[in-house]
Amino acid sequence: MSAMPPVLEPAAPPPATQTGTAARREARLRPEFAALYPGFGAGEWAPAAMVADRALAQTLLRAGDGTFRGRVLLEAHFEFRHGTALGGERHGLRLRRKA
Repeated sequence: MSAMPPVLEPAAPPPATQTGTAARREARLRPEFAALYPGFGAGEWAPAAMVADRALAQTLLRAGDGTFRGRVLLEAHFEFRHGTALGGERHGLRLRRKA
């Protein structure tokens, strides 16, 4: 019997600011860690959610064990601007295999 690919279930939405709209946080890869993230442009600002999704996908494809906890983007590897660091944890992200 072949294993089905994992299905990502969405994490909780980002917290809202006082005006009711979510702040758009941006991230960029530090050049000294570029070798750890193939396909990422070092020094280029991009929406942190998009960068985190790509990093998570690469991690899951390499590891393939179906588990992940904590932050996807390590502060030592990435710089951040705008928005807030709140909501950066992947609470509620689970992988499941369809039967």
